[in-house]
Amino acid sequence: NAACNGQRTVKPCGIVPVLSAMYNVDLSPYLIELIILVSGGGFLALATLFTLGITIVRRQEKLIWGYIGVSVLALCASFPIVQSFGITGASWEYLALMIALAVWFGMLFFVVVRKTTGVKASDNE
Repeated sequence: NAACNGQRTVKPCGIVPVLSAMYNVDLSPYLIELIILVSGGGFLALATLFTLGITIVRRQEKLIWGYIGVSVLALCASFPIVQSFGITGASWEYLALMIALAVWFGMLFFVVVRKTTGVKASDNE
């Protein structure tokens, strides 16, 4: 169908009919939002992978700043974004926050691992 072929029309494909049946609601108008939310979940999974690495090298106390930062951003931005853009804005905000969390934890992971292993940028050349 058109939605599965990359066209901008919103028709059910994949999981939308299953979710629609589970909740007895037509979710096909929200296909784009569902894709955005699933993408955000992928970045959350990546952030979780970085947190596991940071925890393994016993630097989990550094994680709190990422969670505080994303929480403050969500607290400040959620109401105006949802008021202005509705569910689409909320979906994009979730994706942006999960990207920010993944990037923050990714940078933290590489810094912590580099310090733990003693590898410096000049050692890689």
